[in-house]
Amino acid sequence: MGKKIYEKSFKEKLVKLHLEEGRSVASLTKEYGLGQGSLNIWIKKLSQRMQPNRNRNKRFRIT
Repeated sequence: MGKKIYEKSFKEKLVKLHLEEGRSVASLTKEYGLGQGSLNIWIKKLSQRMQPNRNRNKRFRIT
């Protein structure tokens, strides 16, 4: 069996469901039929791009 390729939009959808709606990794992997390892990797990679970098603004703040 070969490696399954998922569309970027599909990955982003699942990551958003996890981060924004609080869905668990277990519930998403069961519902969509994929491995927890795959989803955890997507969350790690995509969450950095999808969430604004809060520390970036703090470095340049003048008080």
